Amino acid sequence: MPVIPVADDTRLHARLIGPAHKPALLMIQGLGMQATDWPRALLGVLAAHRRLILFDNRDYGRSSLCGPAIDPTLRETDYPFAPIAPSEAPYSLHDMAVDALRLLDALRIERADVLGFSMGGMIAQIMAAQWPERVRALVSLMSSGGQAVLPADTPGARALARMIVHVPDRARLIRQMTDAQRLWSGPHHAIAAKAVARHLELSYRRCYRPAAIHRQALAYASAGDRSDLLRRIRCRSLVIHGAADPVIPLSFAEAAARLIPGSRLLTLPDGAHDLHPALLPRLSAAILAHLGTAADSPRDAAAR
Repeated sequence: MPVIPVADDTRLHARLIGPAHKPALLMIQGLGMQATDWPRALLGVLAAHRRLILFDNRDYGRSSLCGPAIDPTLRETDYPFAPIAPSEAPYSLHDMAVDALRLLDALRIERADVLGFSMGGMIAQIMAAQWPERVRALVSLMSSGGQAVLPADTPGARALARMIVHVPDRARLIRQMTDAQRLWSGPHHAIAAKAVARHLELSYRRCYRPAAIHRQALAYASAGDRSDLLRRIRCRSLVIHGAADPVIPLSFAEAAARLIPGSRLLTLPDGAHDLHPALLPRLSAAILAHLGTAADSPRDAAAR
């Protein structure tokens, strides 16, 4: 992946997949997730019709750190489940949206389809509302509807809170993360535990930054209610959500679909808060149907 400067102190690790003449699809990952976490099967289907732009958000993966990678003083109780003032966060979701916009600038892409997962969906929503001329179509995937914070005191919340705590024992950390993946996958689909653990081991080797996850969570907690922002979105928008999501309730996605003018909601009855292999055929078909397979004008295609 090339490293692309998007600000004086911020560089994003990015990767482009698919034919250069196809319309661009910017894919924005969620809290504490890396570009390498997108399922290969999903990328393979999408890349047949789009030039995919994958990248690590600031502070994670191989993109620029915005503070220490590890803070041994952080505890689960430090996870922000209540709104905080913008001054308490080292950066904002808006800053992260600007990063994504400048990535498009650096790649000389004037317009792109934008897909975001979880926190990435919030960033994608901001892009669509703030820079409508740059976003051709929006897919908000397992994301929120403008709410200021996530529900607390649930198994999903506790699993999120554990992510910011430094675990020096790598084997113990992989077990903890595998257990979290079981939770994200919900009650309808079992995970392939050995394969998941192997992927998590590779992800750990590429990046282990629990303190950065805390800073990304602060960015969300400082964003406030974003309902008015969602009302300003005018591009074609698809909201996809799992009915059994243990992190972001389905009601949040339903709110997004009500707020975004003309948007469509697709509920996955057996979906939770991940991109489980069992969901991928439906997800990829819905995404491509929404985006359309016809190429845009040359200025909308990925960097030549």
